Amino acid sequence: MMRDFVLLTTMMSSGTWFSLGFYYADRGMLMLSVLFGILTIGLKVLFVIRDHSVIVNDLPTYECTRYGEEFFLKGEDGVMRPSTRIEVSSLLDQGRITDWK
Repeated sequence: MMRDFVLLTTMMSSGTWFSLGFYYADRGMLMLSVLFGILTIGLKVLFVIRDHSVIVNDLPTYECTRYGEEFFLKGEDGVMRPSTRIEVSSLLDQGRITDWK
């Protein structure tokens, strides 16, 4: 909610300074408008990066055990369950397998 307010405020500031700069033909106001636009884009990128890092860190991790051609995954709760080669490969690509046995 707060980040929406911040982004909306910077967008409105950019638009207001652009309108005034265009109306008065003032280069300083137009430059300030561009500055607020760049600030808005930068904040949006930072918010997306932060949201992505929170989502990635909240995913569960597993410990993988292989017996011949069979795979077993042990979750954070300590329960071991059978798995497939495809699932193990997918989890390994995502970096969610922390240990092999």
